[in-house]
Amino acid sequence: MAAADSLNVPEPPRPGDEVGAYRLLQELGVGGMGRVYLAEHRTLGRRVALKVLQPELWHNRRSVQRFFQEARLVNRIDHENIVEIYDYVQEPDGLSYLIMELLVGQDLTQSREQRGPFALARSLPILRQIAGALAAAHAQGVVHRDLKPANVFLVQKGSRRDFVKLLDFGIAKLQDAVNPDGPLTRTGAIVGTPLYMSPEQASGEKIDARSDLYALGVVAYWLLSDSFPFKATSFAELLALQRSQGPSELPRQTPLGDPIPAEVARLVLRCLARSADARFQTAQDVEAHLARITVDLGFEPPPALTRPPSAGDLPRRPPRRALAAVVMLLSALLAAGGTWWWLRPSAPPGAGRPGAGRRAPRPPADATVGRGRAAERAPARRATRAARRSSREALHGAAPPREPPGSRAAGQAWQPAHTSAPRRGRRRARSLREVTGCRLEAAGPRTSR
Repeated sequence: MAAADSLNVPEPPRPGDEVGAYRLLQELGVGGMGRVYLAEHRTLGRRVALKVLQPELWHNRRSVQRFFQEARLVNRIDHENIVEIYDYVQEPDGLSYLIMELLVGQDLTQSREQRGPFALARSLPILRQIAGALAAAHAQGVVHRDLKPANVFLVQKGSRRDFVKLLDFGIAKLQDAVNPDGPLTRTGAIVGTPLYMSPEQASGEKIDARSDLYALGVVAYWLLSDSFPFKATSFAELLALQRSQGPSELPRQTPLGDPIPAEVARLVLRCLARSADARFQTAQDVEAHLARITVDLGFEPPPALTRPPSAGDLPRRPPRRALAAVVMLLSALLAAGGTWWWLRPSAPPGAGRPGAGRRAPRPPADATVGRGRAAERAPARRATRAARRSSREALHGAAPPREPPGSRAAGQAWQPAHTSAPRRGRRRARSLREVTGCRLEAAGPRTSR
């Protein structure tokens, strides 16, 4: 890279030059602070976007700090809708550059020029993603300060079209309270693009995250109407209009004829409020409103809202008193269940079967039929009793006759006419028969046949 003779300023790199481990293939764009090239790693073949600080700023300490601050802030935010920066390098000769994510697509301005005005179904999801990126940046104390269509890049990520990547945090401001290096921009310095500046930013006053919400309102107004909220020909006139009157009302339809919902119009005009206190106070609120509107209109499924991480998001150990209360409650429930199980009434037999345990009702008896059946069974019963009596007499002999009344005198024992066997023998024979199950003959003399 040769030096310029007149100003003694080095010339910027050109395609074909080697910068560090990369070879420059093509110049992609030029900005106020740097140039962006398509570059390829000489060994790995990986393609990246390489942003080089303008040569006249190489030895400007404040410009170099601001240039490298972009890399620190982007990596601090770490959000999917913000371009990634992999590394930053400063060579001994003063050459400073960033190695960034290579994006294939168009910014909003280029898309408008090539494809025409935006439909409502495209505009609202794009605005929601921008609000999500701003919410993540503001959560880290970062104010972008240069939000405009040229810094909103649209790429295709998987099956998602119009995926937003927010660019150029080069003039972003880290809140002074958390900036270890101190402020890089003095109060009163005006930086940014005039058409998208909030009134306080255009006046050089101290700004905060609500200034980015004003710029978001201007971008939304431009997307929906293809025009700007203030018609001015100079910066002074623009500042005067901002101070003296509010923005123009949004038209009822987009340039493509899509009706603009009243809720969307109110949201845009609230972002464009002259006073910062009258606007939305956080980008998270804007994202929540846009998410609900896009879901209600059927433009996209419910999104996951971007919310700054807080201590409440971290899992916390429950207090010991709560654990003790839970243990006592479970113990009481177990004791009550055991008591009920022990004292519960026992189920009747066959309670598990339908109809079990219930005896079928006995049909009413007919007295005439009952007497007839009893008369029929009487001979059989008499025959059975006679057979049993004969068996006993054959085994034990005939039973002794009963003592007739008045057959013995006073004090005289009555004796039967004869006995077939002693009583002891009969009882003994009966006992042996019951034990052995064998049939025994009656005791007494046998008679030959």
